[in-house]
Amino acid sequence: MRSCAGLETASERGEIPDDFDVPAATVKQQVAAEDPWLRSNANANALKKLQVPTLVTGGNVDPVTPPVNARRIAALIPRAKLELYPGSHAFLFGDRAQFVPDVEAFLSAP
Repeated sequence: MRSCAGLETASERGEIPDDFDVPAATVKQQVAAEDPWLRSNANANALKKLQVPTLVTGGNVDPVTPPVNARRIAALIPRAKLELYPGSHAFLFGDRAQFVPDVEAFLSAP
């Protein structure tokens, strides 16, 4: 089993981990799985039916999942709360000092 020490250290420092090694075959399979998912309305329709408290988060300058996606997702989920952070795709590491308290507050809300 791979150690998470690098991930934990980066998280503690508010840095983005740089020890990811994803095989090309894995990336290819992920892209192939995303294509039919992205071409369907099933997920959007399912989001409209959620009846649980939902926190939608994202980075304001994320080139992988742009903030417009988080806004659209939050708009679909009844009573969802949207939080956007100044960072990019790994905002939860770079903006940890803001992200963690926001998640804790959301989870402890009545």
